[in-house]
Amino acid sequence: MDELLDIFNEKEEKTGVKAREEVHRDGDWHETFHCWVLTKSDSEWHMLLQKRAFDKADYPGFYDITAAGHIESGEGLIPGGLREIREELGLSLERSDLTPAGYVKEELSGKGMVDREICRLFFYTWTGGDMPIGHEVADVLAVPLKQLSPWLTGEKERVTGVSVCTGKTEDMKAVSLVPHTSVYRHHLISAVSEYVEKL
Repeated sequence: MDELLDIFNEKEEKTGVKAREEVHRDGDWHETFHCWVLTKSDSEWHMLLQKRAFDKADYPGFYDITAAGHIESGEGLIPGGLREIREELGLSLERSDLTPAGYVKEELSGKGMVDREICRLFFYTWTGGDMPIGHEVADVLAVPLKQLSPWLTGEKERVTGVSVCTGKTEDMKAVSLVPHTSVYRHHLISAVSEYVEKL
């Protein structure tokens, strides 16, 4: 059965419902949930990045948002987001665990599709413990927050990440990041700085 998504116009007004494949084919605006997870280790903040499973159709093995996904029609942003976190990271969170971090309209194209997303960003602070990742995720790696900005913007070619699942280190290259627009990257960098300052 096709996954159905709500679609929106340029003013972010809902205009209908379409199958996900058709949404990407036709370049319709649709909502996505993005949760960036942070954790503190040895008094230093780290951002957790998902390493996508190697059998994913798009960007296999690339580094991505900690947990993210499309919101199914009628599901609701927060319920859908909590579902994505549970499926990808194995964490059962509550609405109150999430801190809203604004939104960015992002347009990316390639492979015969135009992906127009209204990206709703959230932060969550993970205090450690087990993270039983789902089958769509190969690993979750912690990157020092102070190295995140130059890495995301391409000024720094690589960083060393540490797996929260195995404890192993990994050489993470900027060319293996799932692409985002410069507007998205700068919004994230600014928002995470504000978020950490308040913790």
